[in-house]
Amino acid sequence: MRKLYKAAFGAALGLVTITAAQAQPATDMFLGMTDPTLGSSANDYVIDLGATSQFTTTASLSWTINSTLFTQAFGLDANALTDVSAGVIGVPDLLHIYQTDAKTPDTTTVGEFNLARGIPAQLNAGAAGAAGVYASSAAGSWSTLVAVDPTTAGSSLSGSFTGDTGNNPQEYLSAGILSGLDLYEAIQSGSGHSVVVSPWTLVGTFSVDANSNPSLDANADTITFTGTAVPEPASFGILAGAGLLIMSLRRQFVSKNG
Repeated sequence: MRKLYKAAFGAALGLVTITAAQAQPATDMFLGMTDPTLGSSANDYVIDLGATSQFTTTASLSWTINSTLFTQAFGLDANALTDVSAGVIGVPDLLHIYQTDAKTPDTTTVGEFNLARGIPAQLNAGAAGAAGVYASSAAGSWSTLVAVDPTTAGSSLSGSFTGDTGNNPQEYLSAGILSGLDLYEAIQSGSGHSVVVSPWTLVGTFSVDANSNPSLDANADTITFTGTAVPEPASFGILAGAGLLIMSLRRQFVSKNG
């Protein structure tokens, strides 16, 4: 990564235009990286992770981080592997919201839910489109519509995902690695005066490895997602039965040897 930084310092000084991929469907899941320590030179790097329907409790998924784009976005910061934060959001329809968090997110009200569900579409329609590398200050950027860092909402608190829900999806990398970034889902149901939002439920966990040296790190430049499988009701019965059997055998053993 250091070699990339050294090369980037010279290149970034002459950087005039930062490119971005064309807009992707707002129904996709997006991972956004930010580094506000760069101030007016700060950039966002957003990766389209694909359709939210892939993210289930039994899924096992992986993606590649483009090291060139990562360096283009954050190469001016020699401490990027510690200063950069990453988070994931997704709103596939009017009834579901996904976000990452280091803890179970606070309960989201119907009003907060309705405001937040429009954020991916705004992100997608921003100046550069949702996926790619662009200035954090650009209209419709990840920083302005989602979060600047793990402790601050978007530059405009009202109208950002974090400002609307009160929950921040971002977490800092540590030595280029972010593990244990949990993905949660909230569902809105009902109609009329009976509309409610379910508590956030755990879907799975992301791991982000932004180090760029495969010879030292087998998971270099990768993002992985592993679903958190929930045991079927029958499995609960089997586990409970096994527990009772163990207790029974223990009592018999104690009785015989008492």
